[in-house]
Amino acid sequence: MLDTVSHILGIITSLIAIFGAGYAYREYQTQKRQWALKTKRLVKHLKEAPGTYGSDDKGQRTTLHLIRYVGLTEDEILKISFDNDSIQRSVSKGKSGKSEDLLFEYRNNTTSKE
Repeated sequence: MLDTVSHILGIITSLIAIFGAGYAYREYQTQKRQWALKTKRLVKHLKEAPGTYGSDDKGQRTTLHLIRYVGLTEDEILKISFDNDSIQRSVSKGKSGKSEDLLFEYRNNTTSKE
């Protein structure tokens, strides 16, 4: 009798492990898809940015601007900018000559790497 109970519990434990792995894989895929959508949204916003605020607008956007209009956190913006070669980071300088803000802009990567 005890042998049968332990055998059934072993089967139940194996099934729970299999379902847990399936759930974890599904969550991983969901996170990857959400990250890809966030990346696409940021790149699209930066790509369409030049000229939005006049002819002198080079398309550089501050972190605060991107947080407001794209809806990403500062951490997400930084991670995406380091993962994506088409997003260029630069620093704006204030009146005193010290760095003031981090700027992001879209850079077209049509040049071939040799």
